[in-house]
Amino acid sequence: MKRAAKNGKSRESQADKELAEHVAAANGNGATLPPKDHNQLTDDQQRVIFFDHLAKVRKAKDKIASATAELRNLYKFAKADSISKKDIDHALRLETADEADLIEERRRLDQIARWIGSPVGTQAELFDGTDRTPLVDRAKEAGKIVGLKGEVCSVPAQYQGAGEQAWIDGWHLGNDARQETIKARTEAELNSAEGQATLAQLGAIGKGEGAPENTSGTGADPFATQH
Repeated sequence: MKRAAKNGKSRESQADKELAEHVAAANGNGATLPPKDHNQLTDDQQRVIFFDHLAKVRKAKDKIASATAELRNLYKFAKADSISKKDIDHALRLETADEADLIEERRRLDQIARWIGSPVGTQAELFDGTDRTPLVDRAKEAGKIVGLKGEVCSVPAQYQGAGEQAWIDGWHLGNDARQETIKARTEAELNSAEGQATLAQLGAIGKGEGAPENTSGTGADPFATQH
């Protein structure tokens, strides 16, 4: 009987040890496997491990829910600017998809359009996979896109040389358009009812209305640069 009790205690101690190691690892990086033999664990010990995994999954799901809500709002903001979710998703796919796959997809769609007599099917030359645009024009458009995105002016290797200056010219066109757009949007926001209210509030503060009491006696402008 004593030997059996001793063996039972030994198994329980081993289970406690494995549980402690598992929980310690879970509290660290969290990516560990539970003990292989769950029969060695008590019901409460198994519940500890269960609740540990439950908490991690719940936290991950909360992050997904938060990100999903944020993404939904971003799509709404884009829609307010007449940019559809479909347009954005299509652009993202074009950025990551294999070019050969995209060309084959367009070729196949065009073929089907011709089969059913759609007017789109008569424009096969548009999707034959050959870009006949002159290098200088392609470089200029590529640079313009980078400028429109607000990215740094750095000529890619494929446009260096014959297309380099065209790429740079395009970048400046895109960057100028971006700055003008930002300025116009800012002015539109300031001219809105909410923007006017904000300007009125700032003007009142600048005149000392509603501003914190100046105890220095200097009458300093609250928006002046502090030296």
